[in-house]
Amino acid sequence: MKQSAALLALVLLPAMAHAECVELTYSFEGRVLSDSGKPAAGALVGVSWLEFGQAAGPAVAVADSKGFYRLSVRFRPNNDMPLIGPACTDRLDHINIIAYTGDQRSYPTQVQVSGLKQKLPSLRISESAASPWSRPG
Repeated sequence: MKQSAALLALVLLPAMAHAECVELTYSFEGRVLSDSGKPAAGALVGVSWLEFGQAAGPAVAVADSKGFYRLSVRFRPNNDMPLIGPACTDRLDHINIIAYTGDQRSYPTQVQVSGLKQKLPSLRISESAASPWSRPG
């Protein structure tokens, strides 16, 4: 009987140690404005994040005629079974967001993630934040 229980434990332990964690989908929405406060229609918005300690993304969206955008990020929690504590508890901690239109961009912004659905602060695109790789005139 003890041998059967030990054998069953040896069979089940690897399956538990490599349990598949459920992928989480985060939804973000926000607005992109020009320096003058007008909607930045057609602005390209990009979000990046860390996953397994490595850079991940980007998730990309295009702002509508009123400067609004919505995008989703699919986050995969670490599938390794920890030695102590519950498995599959990784969550998206923060994201980095930036917007571009033509040769102008917003300043990169880091935002703490508060839940699976979140409204982000407005991004302002300005000439003073223009990419160092853009060509003048």
